[in-house]
Amino acid sequence: MPNQKAKLKTSVKVLIFILIFFTAISLFFYLIKPFSYNFFPKEESKVHIKPPVEEPETEKKLGFLGFTNQVSGHEKPMKYLVLFQNSMELRPGGGYIGSFAEIEIEDGKIKSKQVYNTNVYDLQIPNKPSPPFLISDKMLSTDWGLRDSNWALDFNQNAKFFLKIYKLANPKKNFDGVIAVTTKVLPFLIEQSGGPIKLEGIEGNFTPENVIEKLEYEVEVNYTNRGIAKDQRKEIINHLMTEIINRIQ
Repeated sequence: MPNQKAKLKTSVKVLIFILIFFTAISLFFYLIKPFSYNFFPKEESKVHIKPPVEEPETEKKLGFLGFTNQVSGHEKPMKYLVLFQNSMELRPGGGYIGSFAEIEIEDGKIKSKQVYNTNVYDLQIPNKPSPPFLISDKMLSTDWGLRDSNWALDFNQNAKFFLKIYKLANPKKNFDGVIAVTTKVLPFLIEQSGGPIKLEGIEGNFTPENVIEKLEYEVEVNYTNRGIAKDQRKEIINHLMTEIINRIQ
């Protein structure tokens, strides 16, 4: 017991000494701070001020309202390719492009639209490029079609590549932009457009809670029970899109 008390006293003394020592050091540096002691000399900082860069004239004029007017077709009719990316079949750029649509917007309204099954459309595209190794090796595909065109992480690159492959079959068609949406946007659109959607020939409603899984089921499994041909099975996307657009407009 005496030895333990002695050790405890020694430990307390050491702790007190450490506290006093660091307090003294801190106080010392605090007191000399106002003086010009240069313990750690630094190189004189150099500030390079670049002259202001003139923005292109088009960027100056195109504010938010100008951008909105332009893309919504108020200045002139606008044509877009809309890529429907299935988030349940991932690709580097978002998801498997099972369908896409050609739409024309004028005065803020969709003037015309046409939805395509990407797999069917790919069949009519000649001279498609050779696919990357992973597509050919793991997906056993001998060509690189629209369905897997979003193979980059950069959307700008994917959009240009989609247009490039698309124009192999339709060189005369031109578009003002490419828009990609994933299935994640569907619940939001249904909720904002008024709630559950009932489509003719489909049992039950499409709701914000079930739309992703239900659409996948109807496209991949239940189309045979409804007597729909395989190449027409994605027409349900067109019907669902039409109903949402009608509600929103």
